[in-house]
Amino acid sequence: MTARKQLTALATTAVVAAGVLSTTPATAGGPAPAATGTTAPDTELSPDSTASDAVAAPSAPQAVGTDPRRTGPVGSPLTPAATGAAGAGASDAGAAPTSASLASAGSAASPSAPQALRATPRWTSPFGSSLRPAPPTGLSAAYDAASAKATLRWTAGKDADLAGHRLYRRVGDGPWTAVGGLAPLTATTFTDTPPATGDRVAYHVRAVSTTGRLSDPGTEAAVTTVDRATPPAPTALTSHVEAHQTHLYWEMPWSFTTDLANGGHFRVYRSPGRTLDPASLTPVTCVSLTIDGSDRLTGECTDQGMAAGTHHTYAVTAVNAAGRESALSAPLTVRSGDQVAPGPVSALTATPRNDGMVLRWAAPADDDIASYTGLRGERRADGTVHWLESCGDGPAEPLALLCPGSPEGDEYVYTVVAKDRWDNRLSPTDPMAPTVTARLSDLRPSVAFPLFGQAALGLTWSTEVLGEDRPHVSWTCRDTALCDRIAGYRISRWNPAAGAYEPLHTGLLPAAARSHTDVTAAVGTTHHYAFEALRADGSTAVSHAWACVRPERL
Repeated sequence: MTARKQLTALATTAVVAAGVLSTTPATAGGPAPAATGTTAPDTELSPDSTASDAVAAPSAPQAVGTDPRRTGPVGSPLTPAATGAAGAGASDAGAAPTSASLASAGSAASPSAPQALRATPRWTSPFGSSLRPAPPTGLSAAYDAASAKATLRWTAGKDADLAGHRLYRRVGDGPWTAVGGLAPLTATTFTDTPPATGDRVAYHVRAVSTTGRLSDPGTEAAVTTVDRATPPAPTALTSHVEAHQTHLYWEMPWSFTTDLANGGHFRVYRSPGRTLDPASLTPVTCVSLTIDGSDRLTGECTDQGMAAGTHHTYAVTAVNAAGRESALSAPLTVRSGDQVAPGPVSALTATPRNDGMVLRWAAPADDDIASYTGLRGERRADGTVHWLESCGDGPAEPLALLCPGSPEGDEYVYTVVAKDRWDNRLSPTDPMAPTVTARLSDLRPSVAFPLFGQAALGLTWSTEVLGEDRPHVSWTCRDTALCDRIAGYRISRWNPAAGAYEPLHTGLLPAAARSHTDVTAAVGTTHHYAFEALRADGSTAVSHAWACVRPERL
């Protein structure tokens, strides 16, 4: 055997350096021994990592039947335990290891499973710590409201491989974010400028090792900042105007409730005229102010300080707990209410039609008119008018409406009055209200129809139908003896061209029938109907007639 080979065979060494045992055979001129049984160097962990994230890498595979252990205190010789082969490589406890004894122990192990020697306490790498550094302690935070700065101080740990610290900040319930730059902080004090929003700002510090490992967070410290942020302007400003007051409504984000609970409030302004004039804004004294809402706040202010019938433009601001006022909301121009009825209409006319009376007029000069109402009445012998009913309002044609009714040649008195947005209107009895007298057309059938027995069947019928509705009649049997003798029913409609009632169905309706609808009735006219309940011998047990108008709205 050459000297070189003998040197290689005997050069298996036990290297104990920085608490690490290496059993890698050394070769002359070869590379440095690789450490075994150590934790691989780690990169810097996230701010939320914990000590449980630092898990040591598994040690080198151990040969079957071996159990090498440290048999003395740190720094004392290491003795490998006996293998399965009797007496192979055994050494006395405490004996100093020799090249021969170590070589003998190595030769007893399987060539394919290198023997791994373990030591207690845990091994550390000679190239850097495998554990996290200890967290810093004693963090304190002081806040200067004048400069809006927070000064942080802490005590560093005693780790030999400490590289510095990282500082983290959280505003309110937000996420933790790093402050202080990319490089670790080498000092144990730092001055931060957190957002001046009036929120609680929390801090914690973590140590950083030379290998980039982060410690667990140290204890937190917190400050409450001054509020120098301007709140957003209110939105969605609307109004509802009554005769003597104006209600204003607006919206605000729900987050403003914190300011409201600590002295925040709203301010309502107005300026005269139809545009907002910042130079002439005056605060509004709200006779009532309501704040409500869930997802968004809604505010309401009632203003009774406007002169009647005048235009003003409103805007609203929000003032936070620190007294900072938002920008003005979008403006809203409002005409104040009044208790004065609009003037009378003029040029009132009444034109008869087959479904009623059409009224037309010219509008008064008022600029606050919301709708018109027509009325129909009968003139008494003393010249006064007894007003019977309203003709409705809101037609598609703004200065015309239909007073529907069955045209039977009757004469009526008509009027139209204007109503403003505050429900003010002239009384029809007011001398200023115009009237017109007109007679309805006479569309009654030229043939009289007998009426008898209708009480026995409890007849009900429609006299006016609108839209998609159709004329309808229904009945019940109140006289059992009479109903038992009824063989069927016949419903007819007057045909003015033929001068006769014509059945709406073929044959008789069955005796069990209790209703009928005229699906062919035209719009814009009045229809006259006849009802007959017939016995088996063809005689009439019940006879009735009525009219139903199906008006066509303007």
